Amino acid sequence: MSEYSLEMAQVRKRADGQWILEDASLQVRKGEIHGLLGDGGAGKTMLMQILAGLCRPDGCVTAKRNGQITSPGSGAWRKGIGWIPADRGLVDGYTGYENFLLGGRMDKTLRQRAAELQRRYGLMDVPLDVPAGRMSAYERMQVTLLKCLVWQCDVLLLDDVWRMMTCQQKEAFSALLQTLAREGKTILISGGEPRDMMAWTDRCTVLRDGKTVKTVSTALTDAASLEELMTGTDEAWTPDKLEIAPGSVVLEVRDLRVPGPDGRKPLINGVSFEVRAGEIVCLTGNDGGGQEICAEALMGLRPLARGRIRLGGKIITRASTRDRMRSGISYMPAEENGLLPDAPLSDSLVLHRYWDLAMQDSGVIRKRAVRSYAADLMEDYEIPGDSDSPARFLPRQDRLRALAARAVERERELLIAVRPTEGADRQTAWEIHQDILGLRESRKAVLVITRDVEEVKALADRIFVMNGGEIVAELDPALTTEEEIGLLMTTGLRQEKYGRMTEEDE
Repeated sequence: MSEYSLEMAQVRKRADGQWILEDASLQVRKGEIHGLLGDGGAGKTMLMQILAGLCRPDGCVTAKRNGQITSPGSGAWRKGIGWIPADRGLVDGYTGYENFLLGGRMDKTLRQRAAELQRRYGLMDVPLDVPAGRMSAYERMQVTLLKCLVWQCDVLLLDDVWRMMTCQQKEAFSALLQTLAREGKTILISGGEPRDMMAWTDRCTVLRDGKTVKTVSTALTDAASLEELMTGTDEAWTPDKLEIAPGSVVLEVRDLRVPGPDGRKPLINGVSFEVRAGEIVCLTGNDGGGQEICAEALMGLRPLARGRIRLGGKIITRASTRDRMRSGISYMPAEENGLLPDAPLSDSLVLHRYWDLAMQDSGVIRKRAVRSYAADLMEDYEIPGDSDSPARFLPRQDRLRALAARAVERERELLIAVRPTEGADRQTAWEIHQDILGLRESRKAVLVITRDVEEVKALADRIFVMNGGEIVAELDPALTTEEEIGLLMTTGLRQEKYGRMTEEDE
């Protein structure tokens, strides 16, 4: 019997007319924690999906499962392989227990086995009787892992699960994986940062541009060497942040309250903060913390139960989204919400100004003007491709560049950016960060909503941590650590209320 649970050599996969994988190879030993590392667009997720049997490669010289040659995607290949994606592994309307039954068989002992595994691995807090749609991303991932253990998978594939975890959650989850590996489970985990791979894995395979660069023992390398393998350069992509004294208040938010779907428990409760000219404020928290709902409320995309929003001295609490943008707000939504996937890219790039007289005549869009504007924007921000092609054909890095270009080029008084670099490679993230910092240097106000603690530390002049729909702490990035931020995101231990409005204010 081979020492390898999974072996693949010279894997090729093409999608949307582009090679995602060209020469990817991987050997994962039994009972080891193996890392799959690479920048955004390196091909990690595609290779994981092929390993999980979710899609077939266009070419593969060698594919072995437990030493036996077999075809990826076949039943023999998939047997005993558990797929644990970041946040797509469950059906929202089903509880954790109901999700366990999907793809399996009816079993009267399922609850008993699940409870035993929860006790064994310290997963008693995993909410199995709650619909998956009401769980946080971290809880969803834990439920998916437990499902794989219930169905006795001997290979666990974890795809990009790092980004949903705080420092404390990473430590606890790493200890769990170490236990599973000692019991003989084979674990492959993708994504993350070199320092995570150093702490978590036994060996690490690095991908770059769809090709395997090298497999190394993490005990015999360092984070800087892994970083260089990922990028092909020893350049440090660190944003250049100048010291700037903040100016007058641009955005003032008082006692914001967003009602919940049942009309009882609010999604946002009593949120208050300010953003000044020449300042970047980061609003951070775990999934479900409420920071993204807060951004939608600021843009008029969610109704308010109470609260006040003031922009540059003007109250815009009841203004429409278009009027808020006309008043001086530029909005960069998250990548999955920001572009029209099947429409020409030019339509997405003009979404923030299609009502301008330069873009329409008596309500009819001037297509030539739109194409010209989109072409200029793509040239200025080095976005390749054709503005008439659907946005979904763009690589993720270029979709992020397009969102940043659309939001930054207008230089409004306030930029609200939601997860601006999630999934970006280092160069793209650096470019977007430089654009954001450029607005700050131009004395614009910037509000960044992100769950990436490293991004928070790199950009923020002030940090507000949200938990359970409330702001639980205001932090100075120079006087705090990633661990402290992560603890507040997870537990909300520090309870502080900010600027509750009086009846007269309303």
